[in-house]
Amino acid sequence: MVLDSILEHIKQEHQRFMEAGGNLKDAKKFHNCIAEPGLHLSLGIFDRLYKLLESTCEHLDLELVAMKNNALGGDSFQKHARALARIQDLEEEISQHLQRKDTFEQLVTHLLLTVPDAMENPVVLQAISNAEEVDSELRAMVIIMQNTQNY
Repeated sequence: MVLDSILEHIKQEHQRFMEAGGNLKDAKKFHNCIAEPGLHLSLGIFDRLYKLLESTCEHLDLELVAMKNNALGGDSFQKHARALARIQDLEEEISQHLQRKDTFEQLVTHLLLTVPDAMENPVVLQAISNAEEVDSELRAMVIIMQNTQNY
């Protein structure tokens, strides 16, 4: 798997960096791999779980307010609550797409640095195409979210 290859490359560069003395001034010689990728991945997983928890709490809060509002007979809040729920869903989708885009960008960068004649290689061209497709989807989601906010 390509991700495994990328992680292995980062580990090797970090090992070389540490063997060379671990001086931050030399970090660029080792592709700035000054730490093993484990912490970065752990923080990414924690961030995703925290955002999921936060989103779930916001949904619960909206449901409680909607129930209270229904008991009082209001309708405008329902529209507002639906719009907010849609925005939260879009934010989650955008977050996932940003992660996909980041993965594709890392993959493309790795391929461009390691594959001879990379711009003529079909695998590299497909990775670039996938990254552009995710970017296009992100732009569309942002427009939808902006329109939802202006309901």
